[in-house]
Amino acid sequence: MFFYAKSFKSFLFVFFLPVVLFAQTGQIKAILVDSETSKPISSASVALLDAYSNVFVKGGQSVSQGFLLLSDIKPGKYNVRITYVGYETQTIDSIEVLGSKSKDLGRIALKSTGNMLNEVVIEGRAPAMQIGIDRKTFNVGESLVSAGGTATDVLANVPTLQVDQDGSVSLRGSSSVKILIDGRESALAGNDVTSLLQSLPANSIEKVEVITNPSSKYDAEGQTGIINIVLKKNIRTGLNGSINTSAGSYDNYMAGITLNYRDRKFNYFGSYNFNKRNMLGSGKTDNRFFGDSTRNYSESESSRKGNSHTVKAGFDYNMTDRTSLSFSGNLSIQDRCKSVWFLFY
Repeated sequence: MFFYAKSFKSFLFVFFLPVVLFAQTGQIKAILVDSETSKPISSASVALLDAYSNVFVKGGQSVSQGFLLLSDIKPGKYNVRITYVGYETQTIDSIEVLGSKSKDLGRIALKSTGNMLNEVVIEGRAPAMQIGIDRKTFNVGESLVSAGGTATDVLANVPTLQVDQDGSVSLRGSSSVKILIDGRESALAGNDVTSLLQSLPANSIEKVEVITNPSSKYDAEGQTGIINIVLKKNIRTGLNGSINTSAGSYDNYMAGITLNYRDRKFNYFGSYNFNKRNMLGSGKTDNRFFGDSTRNYSESESSRKGNSHTVKAGFDYNMTDRTSLSFSGNLSIQDRCKSVWFLFY
């Protein structure tokens, strides 16, 4: 009977020994602070390394109040490496963990490198083209044409749009297209939308929307599609402005100045643009008739010159965050043709 009890105790010891050894895991805890201000440091990265092989065992981060806790650590010797942006890396060597005991490292002061990161600025570039459900949006800022040129030049570089020598715009081969400015009817151009596009600077355009499937809110005209030219809106406060000049071959020139003053409620703006254009064209016609030697051959060259002066001034009154009252006036002089228009919305 005594032999049986002794054997049974030995069996229990051998059976539960791995469980007891496995349960004997310790902890390492500490508090991370700044060496100069003594303020706690949270979100610092901590790595637990084997003291002999320097192999990574586990990692963690300090939480609020700089508290650090690494648990479930098997008995042995370890190194603790602490890293944080803007602080020197600190390593504590030969930390011995015994059984289920907790190893308290106390307050660990991290030294600043002197190169603290104040802010991070992430800059991105909008894609040149965005495809939506009913429209395609082309960001003019990604095109080199916006550095110098007119709205006509911008539209000529938009896929699915064609611009002829006279500046007329067509969509997918059809001229039955409506042109909007900031989503509104192009009444400011009167009946001569082409002249408006040729005098509108390309650097004032933010994006061009080609709506190939217009909704019912638009009129029946322009069934082929709608071109919406979205102009840039200056949101910077204070006084600012820009000057632009450009020159091209065949005696083409453009120059302009834009000024803007903005405070919390009012935004005053004004601009002047001069455009000298020389549009050259040429063509050949060769007609031959079957059955005889009749042939009609002709060549033609054309040059269409024009100067335009465009002055715009106005103001915006921001009544609320979502409601604004705008008034603007435009004066356009194109070769001996003068037109004046005002917008109120």
